[in-house]
Amino acid sequence: MLRWSEIGLPKTVLLGLLLALSASLPGAAFAGGSSRGSLVWSRHTDNHGRYTGYYLYVARGFNVTVGANYYYGDIDNTGIAFNGGFMQQNFRGGVTLTYQHPLGGYCNLRSSFAVGALHAANTRAESYPKQFQSIYLEPSVCVDVYPMPWLGLYLFAGIGANASLIHYAFANLGGDPAVVERDVVRFLPMVPLGIGWAIPLGRASGLMLHIEASAHQGILDTPTMNLDAYPQTKAQNGVRDYGRSFQPGGKRTNEWADGYFQLGLTLSYRWN
Repeated sequence: MLRWSEIGLPKTVLLGLLLALSASLPGAAFAGGSSRGSLVWSRHTDNHGRYTGYYLYVARGFNVTVGANYYYGDIDNTGIAFNGGFMQQNFRGGVTLTYQHPLGGYCNLRSSFAVGALHAANTRAESYPKQFQSIYLEPSVCVDVYPMPWLGLYLFAGIGANASLIHYAFANLGGDPAVVERDVVRFLPMVPLGIGWAIPLGRASGLMLHIEASAHQGILDTPTMNLDAYPQTKAQNGVRDYGRSFQPGGKRTNEWADGYFQLGLTLSYRWN
């Protein structure tokens, strides 16, 4: 009979690594559940009478996401996000409901409907005072891809449309020091891009917790299509024009499109 002391420490470590590796492989999951992973067995048989396996992450399901939104754009800085540092007043929140359907073995097509709020204020002495707050509705369609589906890590991208009810207060750039306040409705095409990690909760429950980080980038910034009621444009002669005072004959091109970051927690339920 082989004694454990005869195996030796190196062989013991190697055996432990092999056991850990075998437990992490997709094929280690069976009987309707998975330890971490992802491969579960269907409760139904296929046309040949065999029970089929599928990845838990790539399946039909519903998601509910609660996230923190961070606006970036013209009100904050005319340039890149965080150009002037982190601004706490740019935080608001949102909720997203999603239905997803598998597209092959590694992808899901998901349709989402989001409701949220955005806010920003710039009262620096060297800038014209400007601030806004809004509530929005944003339907979108995305594809999430699991390059290694047994790990639960995924990337997603898609297209959406943001409809915002915006209350703004901007200084009049025509020389009048008075601040103009108004409520407007704006529509804007959006491109959501993100990364996430799904963590199964329990064996074969179908419940998962996700951590997601995403950027929702507007692809236009015009007087009629924007996220903050403050279109960032410039005149042909190089004089900056913010969409508040238009000069006839000036050719205006987009300089900076608005968007927001979102960090969220998602609870999802999946089934085959």
